[in-house]
Amino acid sequence: MKSLFATALLSTYAVANQDHFAVLVAGSNGYWNYRHQADIHHAYKIMIENGIPAENIVVFAYDDIAYNGSNPFPG
Repeated sequence: MKSLFATALLSTYAVANQDHFAVLVAGSNGYWNYRHQADIHHAYKIMIENGIPAENIVVFAYDDIAYNGSNPFPG
């Protein structure tokens, strides 16, 4: 499902303009679920690289990974 979604995003936003908007949501928290937050941040990066203005992208994610005690690379 994720790869289908990512493929759809890439093909849809290849000719992006200011008429495109996105809402990215990662509802999981905790370091053991960091991949969910990583997925939406990667999607954000792809959208920016393909011309979606940052002000047209809304991101909802917990901010508990960068300085989590389990993170081997804090920050």
